[in-house]
Amino acid sequence: MTQSSPRLFKDMLLYEQQGRVQLLRVGTQAWYDWLSSASLFTITNAAGSFTARKERAGSKRGGWYWKMYHRQQGKLRSAYLGKTERLTWEHVTGVMQRLADIRSLDDRKQEHRHAAPVPAIAHGSQISLPLISLIGRDQEIAQLEEMLCQQEKRIVTVTGMGGVGKTHLALHIARKLLPAFADGVVFVSLESISEADHVLVALARALGVSAREKLAIAASIQTLLQQKHMLLVLDNFEQVVAAAPQIEKLLMACPRLAVLTTSRMALHLRGEQIFQLAPLALPDLTTPADPEILLHSPAVALFIQHAQTHLPSFQLTPANASSVRAICHQLDGLPLALELAAARLPLFSPEALLAHLLPRLPLLAGSQQNLPTRQQTLRNTLDWSYQLLDPSEQRVFHLLSVFVGGWTLRALEAVAQAFDGEHRDVLQTLTSLLDKNLIQRSDLQATEPRFRLLETVREYASTLLAAQSESEQIVAHEAHASFYLELAEEASVHFGDVLHLLLPCLEPEHANLLAALQWFQTHGNINAALRLGSALEWFWAGGNAWGEGRWWLEQLLAQSQAEISTERARALTVAGKLAQTQGIYEQAISWGSEGLALFRQLGDNQGILVALGHLAYTEIDRGFYDHAVLLGEEAYALEQQMGIYTRALHCTLIRALIFAGAYERAALLVENVRSMSLRQGDLTGMATVHFALGAIALVRKDLYAAQSLLQAARNTYQAVGFMRIILEIEGVLAFVDVQRGAIETARKKYLELARRCFSRETTGDAPLALALTLRGLGIVAARQGRPTEAVRLWGAADRLNRNMFPFERHPYEVELKAVRTLLGKATFARSWDQGTQVPADSLLSAQEHGMWEVEAEVAHIAPQSPEVSSSLFETFTAREIDVLQLLVRGKTDRQIAEQLVISPRTVNTHVTSLYRKMDVTSRSAATRYALEHNFSTHE
Repeated sequence: MTQSSPRLFKDMLLYEQQGRVQLLRVGTQAWYDWLSSASLFTITNAAGSFTARKERAGSKRGGWYWKMYHRQQGKLRSAYLGKTERLTWEHVTGVMQRLADIRSLDDRKQEHRHAAPVPAIAHGSQISLPLISLIGRDQEIAQLEEMLCQQEKRIVTVTGMGGVGKTHLALHIARKLLPAFADGVVFVSLESISEADHVLVALARALGVSAREKLAIAASIQTLLQQKHMLLVLDNFEQVVAAAPQIEKLLMACPRLAVLTTSRMALHLRGEQIFQLAPLALPDLTTPADPEILLHSPAVALFIQHAQTHLPSFQLTPANASSVRAICHQLDGLPLALELAAARLPLFSPEALLAHLLPRLPLLAGSQQNLPTRQQTLRNTLDWSYQLLDPSEQRVFHLLSVFVGGWTLRALEAVAQAFDGEHRDVLQTLTSLLDKNLIQRSDLQATEPRFRLLETVREYASTLLAAQSESEQIVAHEAHASFYLELAEEASVHFGDVLHLLLPCLEPEHANLLAALQWFQTHGNINAALRLGSALEWFWAGGNAWGEGRWWLEQLLAQSQAEISTERARALTVAGKLAQTQGIYEQAISWGSEGLALFRQLGDNQGILVALGHLAYTEIDRGFYDHAVLLGEEAYALEQQMGIYTRALHCTLIRALIFAGAYERAALLVENVRSMSLRQGDLTGMATVHFALGAIALVRKDLYAAQSLLQAARNTYQAVGFMRIILEIEGVLAFVDVQRGAIETARKKYLELARRCFSRETTGDAPLALALTLRGLGIVAARQGRPTEAVRLWGAADRLNRNMFPFERHPYEVELKAVRTLLGKATFARSWDQGTQVPADSLLSAQEHGMWEVEAEVAHIAPQSPEVSSSLFETFTAREIDVLQLLVRGKTDRQIAEQLVISPRTVNTHVTSLYRKMDVTSRSAATRYALEHNFSTHE
């Protein structure tokens, strides 16, 4: 059922939340709390329907504000509502009334003929608005109006890159503020003027002042304007910045004069107020491309408006909405680029236009004869800005194209140093480029300044770099790639302990890191590519980009098959780790084993330790605990031989021992880790100690100690940022609540844990935590009288991950047997199969919203002894009987495989089938079952 839009009825808001209708009064704190997370509401009166939408001013750095829309006589009209805190009932209805009162342009023109005369303006200043109306600038207009009407803010400069719409905005402001200045508004275009001395001449001409000498012109203008209450609009000031002091003198001599300038750079005058004009706000890419919603996007609305001037029949439809949205993003919401692209629609459909937009610059050259020459192509506009740079600035501007997604000062200094072989004042150059609006500051909150180019500007800079010699191009890209290799390797040394601190610093460099990888790969430096791919192990892990990392390493390993090097061995080991985390165990074992063999061949003991540790962890995840212990013990012995301590290896071996049930040995190692961690101040080591001791306490049924230790482990892991382990601990803490009898508390914790697992984009990085959650919710459902739902949840958990903490096994088996007895084999099997087929998120959603099937009220299911048919063993295949005989004798999967001459994977398949038939979930339970029911008589 589709959820309706929030609506205002008088001063009450009606909206739906989790399927229930909610009401709150406009103007209350609840209203403002709701507005902070809302994006839209509607209101209807006698004039029709009005929609209020939350939009962002300019680029992503702009603040959020509300805007109201109303369709009248086939035209969509809009009005600025303001920021959230301004939305009182009186303000909303007032704006709504003003919007409803807007009449047609013809009516307004008719009224204008009979209106009082406007203040006279000079001949040169007649203000003609562009044929295209101004779109998406309501907030900017309101802010500029407010600034220019304040006596103390007498000079305002609208800055921004070429093509962002400065002139259009200035014309609109000039026309709108005409009544506010008693002596009028004078608009002077400086587009054709290149000499600073000619600025006063152009101004005099606009004002109707005649004088031949420069000093006489300045004096005449001052005399004319000294007592005037006037707004002077000077457009395109960037090419005559040297004339700025003349304007400052004029302002000092004329106390009632106000000046609005447009420029690609600031004028640096006393009292100058800078108004940065950003590109138009872009539509959200994460939601469906709904034409009705997209029409409210300023960038899309402008594109449609220009499109209809060239192709009147053009409409935004469900078929082309996605392409139009993508076009606006490709062009960065830059008004000039949108205008030039729309001019191509008579030749291209939106889909074809989008396909032709890479590269952008050739396509965005047209015959827009109504535009100034500098704006008839996007390249002309950028050439105009580029020519304002000095040679040193131009050289740095070329270099900026090698960065993808932005750069820091440190990064640019490194690349510039390698490129030139000499030290240059990069900070001063960046400041100048920022001042001239060719680059942008992308993260104002970051400790280290970060800058970026709009993609259209970056493409232009790339063409300039491509025009340099091939050797210079190679040096630039090589310097970029080498810097990011060094950055990644430097970070990888510390990633294990300060993951939470390093990830936010490296995440903005994601695109640069991948660009460096690609450069090394495509230019034959495979060893450097392997080094970079391996160094990014923790980066991919912390950012949930396991698949991306595995894909890159797979490509690089395929290109380096003949290599016998530490770089390849390390990459194989990391690739195996990434595959293991995604549950691709065969590939993980294959890569990990090859890496281990290569390290052995190279005699690299440190590499052998790492490879053994990764393989051991993979075996734990696969459920081969005995083999995991063997690998871990081998690594531990090598570590002792080398006389070193490796916390990661100790942690893996402790985990393997706990899963294998070797608690005493695990406890001894825990003491080693505790001692070393305290000595070294190792938070991760202490977190492992607490987790391990908590797990051992649970096995010993010391719930109080377990809870305290697990909470300490969780808090410490949160400090270092290991989310996968944190999720597992949260699941174990919920399990403790189940054992304490706090069923409803456990249920809430499990549901919150499930939400967190699914919020991480993929469950591949937390399979054990999610399976633990599903099993726990199954026990909760069983104890709350929903046995069928319990079985479905257990089936889903079994499909996802069969690994189980040792302390889980017995409680789970008890509940499983009791529910199976209650439901009977057929119902149990059917419900189990349903659970294996329904997506886990659907089952969890049903749990969260209480949408399970109604079941008969059943008291807490007490453990019972199930009836066993002696014919059960007759259902076993011959190979299953062989496997069970060896399993009962305590053989591991690998030992069974060797004795029966089959693969360990085949053994695992037979063991899984045996578990299902005997209704057990572990080797110990299967052994106990076989012995209790005299399996030997059925051999």
